[in-house]
Amino acid sequence: MRMSLDRSFLDRVVGAATLDRAAYDDIARDTGATPGAGLVVVMAALATGIAAAVDDGLTSIAVTLGAGVVSWLLSTLSAWYTGTELIRGRRPSVAFSEVLRVFGFAQAPGILAIAGGVPEVSGIVAAVIGIWTFLTSLTATRQVFDTSIPRAIAIVLVAFLVSIVIIVIASWILGTSAVFLV
Repeated sequence: MRMSLDRSFLDRVVGAATLDRAAYDDIARDTGATPGAGLVVVMAALATGIAAAVDDGLTSIAVTLGAGVVSWLLSTLSAWYTGTELIRGRRPSVAFSEVLRVFGFAQAPGILAIAGGVPEVSGIVAAVIGIWTFLTSLTATRQVFDTSIPRAIAIVLVAFLVSIVIIVIASWILGTSAVFLV
């Protein structure tokens, strides 16, 4: 996994989680960061699945992994389309791969979802991670599209709606609540 000389994988994960706009700029520009973005998504989905396994069994790990990756791809696609065609920022010609990378690293807070395996705090953990991921996605969107906060909020809301639809469908088909933590 090639990363730029400026930032390591861990630096990027921490930068993304702490809403560091320079980290998102770096991630968007570095074509070698795509595998790292995918790794963040997989780590967050696995953490969620492991936490959900406490109540739903080991199947939840596979379910959350699949739902997490599909949700990342489709929400990125919807954000890219919305940001380049419907709500253009100052940078209207953004490559899909740039949005894919920043949205992948924006899932960094989800790595802490493993703490949701403690039943007494699972709801709080899910809420905190949900809000935190919204904020990281908002920061990623602002940077990759070079856009205002209201436009970024609109783009992220479209992407989140796509994710919610995927999560609801996956939960309904598989009969598990595990994917609600993705």
